[in-house]
Amino acid sequence: MSRHTSYRGTTIDMDSIRRENEKVPAVGNAQANAKGDMIRGGQVTKTADEIARERGRVQSAIINTGLKGPVPAAEDISLDKPKSTRTPVAVPVKKTKEVELPSGDIVIEDDNSDN
Repeated sequence: MSRHTSYRGTTIDMDSIRRENEKVPAVGNAQANAKGDMIRGGQVTKTADEIARERGRVQSAIINTGLKGPVPAAEDISLDKPKSTRTPVAVPVKKTKEVELPSGDIVIEDDNSDN
């Protein structure tokens, strides 16, 4: 029971309004009536019950892929083997030092004391 009271105090029963107008086409480009039936040219092409049954029948397929390719199955994953077979590469580190200028600013310069 969906009864609402307007600003002026009149009671509006939304359920009765829906029942009275369930065959009337909706305003706009929805191509449906208030009951939920799909209409075309004023005639009902699919009822709301048929639409609900079709949506319930659709089964989604599970896709086992990721951004890097197919995801391995659980039995393919071994916990004993290492995760990465690549050897780590040493990255050269550039030595720097901070120098304070007379103005109070701090500048980072290359440390040339090794050369």
